[in-house]
Amino acid sequence: MSTTRRQTKAIYHDLLPRWRSLGIMFSGDYDKYADPEKTLLDSLPVILSDAKMLYLITNWINQHADVIHCERLLSLLKVRKLPYDELMVVGALTESAREAGHKLDSVSRYIKPKIEKERKVQTSEHIELPVQLGQCPPEPTFKKFGIIVPTIVDLSVKILDTKTIIKTNHWIRNRIFFGCNWRADIYTTLNHKKNKIISTYWIAKNLGCSNETALRIRKNFELVEGK
Repeated sequence: MSTTRRQTKAIYHDLLPRWRSLGIMFSGDYDKYADPEKTLLDSLPVILSDAKMLYLITNWINQHADVIHCERLLSLLKVRKLPYDELMVVGALTESAREAGHKLDSVSRYIKPKIEKERKVQTSEHIELPVQLGQCPPEPTFKKFGIIVPTIVDLSVKILDTKTIIKTNHWIRNRIFFGCNWRADIYTTLNHKKNKIISTYWIAKNLGCSNETALRIRKNFELVEGK
């Protein structure tokens, strides 16, 4: 097996259990602590090369963008400094979610000024081929961001509902309870790492919030738990 094929296989081995936890109907095990924002960002190279993942993840965000923590996603985008092509994919996904009735306004406002109108995003040849051959029109939402892909196929039957996802993913469950905010994410992180000694600095860096926010919320939870 070539190095490229081994790397691709490893990427899927990492991503599929995470997306299964978040509600895409892949077979096999799942990771109850799959991080929604990091899973989305880690999937961007795959979205540009795999039509099935493109369709599934677009369908997922159209259905579940309300459990995305916008402030955190924006913070991670600024820290990661994504390549242009991947940043445009995030823009297209947030726009698709907006058209489906969700609001990811802060992320959209961050990305839209960075669009270079004449610049085309590089995708794999087999994704673009149906459009090039005239077999189907390009997806208009993605085309706004210079991404030429076929019209997004409706795969909503492959996406689990929120009631089911809260049983498979702790991040989503806690956001349903606390709201999509730092309180929910810090609570999730503390519970995930409760048998380990972790610093407030590590929590802040991992989540993308300030040290002050992480410390204040951590102290509140520890107060309630009597620590």
